[in-house]
Amino acid sequence: MTTLTHNDWRAAGQDLFGSDLMSWRFACPACGDVANGHDFAAALSENPRTRLDGSVVQALDLLGSWCVGRAIGGTEPTRGCDRTAYGLFRGPVRVTLPDGRPPMFSFRFADTAQAAR
Repeated sequence: MTTLTHNDWRAAGQDLFGSDLMSWRFACPACGDVANGHDFAAALSENPRTRLDGSVVQALDLLGSWCVGRAIGGTEPTRGCDRTAYGLFRGPVRVTLPDGRPPMFSFRFADTAQAAR
């Protein structure tokens, strides 16, 4: 597992894809599908999700931590799978957060994922 500070993770994303987080691309470590925030926005428009408190899940809530197939839903999504970056199989990237908050886990950026497989 790769460990990065939150600042280093953000800097790497900006170097690869610019400052628009919706354009950042992540590769699923299980199926290899590459998705960006626009892919998640499209999936959520077809299959909206809400949290337990009733608030609406946004594309950036899932980007980098879900395979887009999970957002598409169904027993046989048109692409991707149901992998997440947290839970039983974490990562492959661990991002340490400031102020003693628990780390977050992420998929690799798409441009670096194939080299790490």
